[in-house]
Amino acid sequence: MSELKKKLDKGVAYLKRNGIRQTLIRAGRKAALSRPVDYEKWLKSHSADRRELERQRAAELWKRVPVSAVLLYGTAQEEQQSRESLMQQTFGEISVYTQDTWNAQDIQKCEYILLIQAGAVLRPEAVYRLVTVASEKQKKSLLYTDHDILEKNGHLKDPFCKPDYDPVLQSQMNYLGPVLLADTELVKDLKQEEQEEVWRKLAAKAEQICHVPELLYHISEKMDQELESPVWIQTEKEMVRTEPLVSVIIPNKDHMDDLICCIDSVLKSGGYEHLEILIVENNSTQPETFREYERLMEKDRRIRLITWKGMFNYSRINNDAAMEAKGDYLLFLNNDTKIKKVGAIKELVQCICTTAAGAVGCRLIYGDGTIQHAGVVLGYGGVAGHAFEGMAECDYACQRYARMIRQMSAVTAACMLVSREAFWQIGGFTEELGVAYNDIDFCMKLQKQGYMVLYDPKAELYHYESQTRGFEMTAQKAERVKREADLFCRTWEKELNKGDRFYNPNLTLEKSDFSLKR
Repeated sequence: MSELKKKLDKGVAYLKRNGIRQTLIRAGRKAALSRPVDYEKWLKSHSADRRELERQRAAELWKRVPVSAVLLYGTAQEEQQSRESLMQQTFGEISVYTQDTWNAQDIQKCEYILLIQAGAVLRPEAVYRLVTVASEKQKKSLLYTDHDILEKNGHLKDPFCKPDYDPVLQSQMNYLGPVLLADTELVKDLKQEEQEEVWRKLAAKAEQICHVPELLYHISEKMDQELESPVWIQTEKEMVRTEPLVSVIIPNKDHMDDLICCIDSVLKSGGYEHLEILIVENNSTQPETFREYERLMEKDRRIRLITWKGMFNYSRINNDAAMEAKGDYLLFLNNDTKIKKVGAIKELVQCICTTAAGAVGCRLIYGDGTIQHAGVVLGYGGVAGHAFEGMAECDYACQRYARMIRQMSAVTAACMLVSREAFWQIGGFTEELGVAYNDIDFCMKLQKQGYMVLYDPKAELYHYESQTRGFEMTAQKAERVKREADLFCRTWEKELNKGDRFYNPNLTLEKSDFSLKR
């Protein structure tokens, strides 16, 4: 399906759900949002102004909350840059040490220690803001904040608006960054080691790791690149030696070409042998469908057929199928998906086993090569939506998170691997959500029980959703979707109001490209 037709179909679907007036408002808003944001102007409007800086200086916070700074190794020029920015702090007086000169006796006199990789340039309000937030937290807290890149010509670019603390993401890149504020108790026993090792030990000792979602310092492009050294969670030592049984659950109603393509890709390209495939027959009407079922089962004994009757209810269909499944893990899979990157199922299994996550989702690509799904962000479209949807693969590959396994608030059940134990602990899918938001609700329930939900971009599949059939949004279906969206919003009202903790509040909820909020 062409890009134009896809946009028209989406527009028609939105019109049916929301009416003419709301559609026109949305169209005008989208036109305004298509203009790029001037970052330096944006930063000026989102930073402390002259009056606020004067107020902070007058408060003389340093007299009540003593702070020392430790500069970690860098060149003489880089140390000087950081020292000059420390001298400009509205917080007030700060004792500055280098990694060679600080000692436990000195820092015991302070309440907080600011650890800075030499070369980082703090904005004037940085220490004041960090200390203000830290004073509201419990003891043994560690704080990090957002940053951008300072070019040699003095211009600022590429703001890194970070999510809240995610140990899985931090294990692959030092996204906490080169500036941390730590409770003195965390620092006093640390040895003079490389920055990466210091950061790792601090994170392990901290009782609370807090994110201050403000752009409070600048670093060079070289420093920024040094933060991104991806080390995948699955090291050779950690690789799972046994293959747990995976039950692949695929609901189906006719559309046998789609189903056969999907199953063939699972068997030939999934990279995983120890599985069973459960086809959940859901009110098919074409006789050829049932003949094809027989042929599939004759071809591979790992394929079984389950018959489900009744009005379509995605949650109930999958819950019933899960009761028939024998696997330690359940892979919920749409019949219009196809494995793009060989080994995708093995990748998902390795990820869930090595992290003990409750669920892991993959990267989904439309047939035209654009991103369909790269995790779910709460708040998109007023409720929730797919990250980076519609972005070209080549553009997505340039994104900071393109290579990283990371926590997300939800992943789509078009391809979602779930721990069987976790599935039944939370009661499976909510059956009142039979059409919409059932997978997002499922992931929210997992996290409420303490499970992680991960997005693994190394597992890639095509998803031909609506690529050939379009968006079939009847008035009846639109009403059902609206009803279920209302139920989802009532159920998770607190979480929606608080905002997605894996998505920075400075980023827009009106586009899926992780761009700045206007």
